[in-house]
This record gives sequence, C-alpha cells and structure tokens, in this order.
Amino acid sequence: ATAPAGWRLPFASDLEDTPPHVDFEGCVAAATAAAAEGVARFVLISSASVTQPSFALHMTRNSLMGRIMDWKLLGEQGAAKVYDAVQQSTARDLSLTIVRPGYLSDDPPGGARSLLVDTGDNLTGSIPRTDLAAVCCEAVLNEDAKGL
Repeated sequence: ATAPAGWRLPFASDLEDTPPHVDFEGCVAAATAAAAEGVARFVLISSASVTQPSFALHMTRNSLMGRIMDWKLLGEQGAAKVYDAVQQSTARDLSLTIVRPGYLSDDPPGGARSLLVDTGDNLTGSIPRTDLAAVCCEAVLNEDAKGL
C-alpha cells in the first residue's frame, strides 16, 4: 500500500493526504492491519534524516511540508510499538524493517553506482525508485534483513 503526502498549507488539515494522516495514522493503521493478519515481515519506507533534526534535509522538508519529518518519525515509532506489542502478546514471529532512503529519483535501475546500507539514520544520497523497490523486496525475502 502506498499513500504519498503532498505539500499542503498549514491550515489545510482536513485533507486526507497530509503528513499526520499519511505518515503517522496511515503507518500505524497499516502496521496494525498487517500484524492482525500475521504478516511476518512489515517493511516501512520512511526518509533519510528523519531522526536528524539539525540536518538541512530534515529542516527544509519539515518547514515546507507540514512537519512531515516529525510525522514520519512518529509513524515509525507507532508501527514499531504495534509490532512489538503483537509479538509479545502472541507466539508469532513478526518483524518490522524500516527503510530510510534519501532522494527518490526516476533514474533507471541498477547501473554504475553503489548502494550504501547502514543501520540507524546516518546516510544521505539518492536512489532510483525501482532500486528502492528491490531493496524492500530483499528486506522481506532475506533473513539477514529481518528487523533492521
């Protein structure tokens, strides 16, 4: 499921594609539904710099897009709480993987570039959308990516 939040004026809070609705409520709702159905691997696409409030990317996006980075972090935290709670209350082996890409490009997939993988929120850069999709598939299929 996807639901991109767009730029909105601060007073346009009744719209459903704003950061609070998409990046917080949407993430928590999707994680809740997935966990209730026993989805073993939940992959959440967030954003680079979401935990780095002093980074230019974070400040710019927050200023122009209705505090989107704050809402993305709250969505990550909410999804993690859902998956943790369900895993602790059942015998199910569930895991959440959060992918924090930098700028998403429309470049062709692959090619002469490298992919940097790290835990935490330490990297910036760009990635073609098709390569991001491949990363997400790998996060579901590869046991080594479980819970990163």
